[in-house]
Amino acid sequence: MPSPTESTFPRPVWGMNIAPGLIGKTLPADLRKVPALGVFDWQRNADGSYTPCVRVKEAWLRVSEAEKLPLGLSAEVLFKLVKGGFVMGSAPAPHSTIINVSDLLRHIEECAEDPDFWTSERLDRYKNGM
Repeated sequence: MPSPTESTFPRPVWGMNIAPGLIGKTLPADLRKVPALGVFDWQRNADGSYTPCVRVKEAWLRVSEAEKLPLGLSAEVLFKLVKGGFVMGSAPAPHSTIINVSDLLRHIEECAEDPDFWTSERLDRYKNGM
């Protein structure tokens, strides 16, 4: 329990060993700004305090794992979407194809917004690849 003077005049700065032989100072973070769950980095502010910043990364999954998402798409369909250039994908190793999940969701939304999305040219690209 903090003493009455600490609650009235909290210690704004404390030292910490940030590397061997290197002392740094930090200010306590505002816990209301820290996300309850997530991956974030600390961004240094001009006043010496730090602000949590959510680290956003694109989600890449193996096609076999993406097939398990509740989207109703088989691995064969996902392979054809990548091969046809409709969705970003990559083959980082032989027999291992990964797919960008956010791009897949973008493609699904695009198809939902445009009922005439599948033109004959796009159908041909889907069937035969690029």
